[in-house]
Amino acid sequence: MPFNDLFKLSHRLQRRFFEMLVGLEGDERDVMALAKPVVGTAIVMETAVALQAEGASGLRLEGPPELAVLRGDAPLDELEESSLVDGGAANLTTQIPYQTLRRLARTLSWTPLTRLPATLAAPQALAVTHNPLLVAEARRRRTRLRFHHAAPLFGRMRQGVSEAPILDGPGHIDALAGHALRSLIDDQALTDELRERAIALLRPYYVGKLAQAAHALGVLRRVERLPSALWSGTASSIPVRAMGIEVRRRGGTVTRFDHGGTMSLLAEPYSLVNSEFCVTSEFVLPSPTAARQPAVTRAAELSRPLGLISVTGGRGDPGLDPGSASPRSANGRLRVLYVGTAFYGFSQIYPPLPRAPVYLDWQHRILGMLGALPVELTHKPHPGGLFRGRPPGLDHVARIDQRLFEEAMRDADCLVFDFSASTTFSIALSSDRRVVLLDFGCMRFGDEIKPLIKERCRIVPVTCDGRNRATVDPEALEAAVCAPGPALDPA
Repeated sequence: MPFNDLFKLSHRLQRRFFEMLVGLEGDERDVMALAKPVVGTAIVMETAVALQAEGASGLRLEGPPELAVLRGDAPLDELEESSLVDGGAANLTTQIPYQTLRRLARTLSWTPLTRLPATLAAPQALAVTHNPLLVAEARRRRTRLRFHHAAPLFGRMRQGVSEAPILDGPGHIDALAGHALRSLIDDQALTDELRERAIALLRPYYVGKLAQAAHALGVLRRVERLPSALWSGTASSIPVRAMGIEVRRRGGTVTRFDHGGTMSLLAEPYSLVNSEFCVTSEFVLPSPTAARQPAVTRAAELSRPLGLISVTGGRGDPGLDPGSASPRSANGRLRVLYVGTAFYGFSQIYPPLPRAPVYLDWQHRILGMLGALPVELTHKPHPGGLFRGRPPGLDHVARIDQRLFEEAMRDADCLVFDFSASTTFSIALSSDRRVVLLDFGCMRFGDEIKPLIKERCRIVPVTCDGRNRATVDPEALEAAVCAPGPALDPA
């Protein structure tokens, strides 16, 4: 699938999910907002579109057993286990050692020692996750904010609760799943036949996600006392998201804090509504300028049917502090750090990524192209995802640096990215290093942001070669990486 089409498919899916969410009411809307099944939907739709092109391309797509179901070569009941990856569900039962000491240490990270007794005895708000922006704002606002890890807290709440759904049993969940599937899979890129197969394949996934969400919210409905003010980082995990939904339902406030600094760079608002604003009362971005970006203000307007939200700007995110570069090595060669993103298996994020085999092939060849330049090349892989920082077959192409990005970038003069919706990219923008963006076109920058990105970064478009593999123009790559330029002001 062309990378531009990949973005358009994901964008249309985000918009349809938002429209469906607005059309729901009460408990059904809460359950759907918590379940948010667009991750599994996106990868199945992408796979279905790719399967439609098999005949014309003369190639056969290989992968998980879901492909046989989508082709019509195997019935759904022969699928023993789903390959769909769902990161949010993994946070339900996390065990954290030394919880009491860690909760105290986290509370102290924003609370002066003289105010600790009052904060512990009579907190004004409860934080269930943290990030640097949250810590900075907690210090600035001087809120009596106590900390408790979300997953263990939610685990205590659900002890002894076997049945607590808020919908009317399996039939209601199945009907809601059917409604959601018909709304989300209705895409112009799919034939009627592939659409029906995709719906059949995704129905068990939807039913499971919705049942899990209904149970989690049902557990929270039985909790007599919840904080009237909840703070967290983003609303990515099920416990954090569920607590926020229930606190808002009871009339409380939920304040969430941006992570990574890229939310305000996006051109479209729907993913921001779906992921954060629909379950939030106040969303804090790193600066007032970020909070005023058109896509952000548009997202706040779109969120009104889902609940009032205020968007505010902090006084900077300490987590985006780039530090300073170390002196160049004695040989004088340009030190280049290629910063890859994660591999997600049979899953998809937003903004979307090329599929793992395509991306792995791309990394192998782009590292080869960079290594052929007169530079000292290092590869900084993403520490998470499918390969946990060790993508196969790449260690012999370039030296791999497993340090934190903030440490690795100190020994670099030029930073090369191919995915811009990341914390590392935001840190790089704030630095005095040369930044090269190999642009797949899968993340669209806002109109006010686009000229600033073009001014700050050297952008090289990613295209496809005769074998439909991702590639860049070698001369454009060399010019972007090696050509001298003016000194950069990190301010």
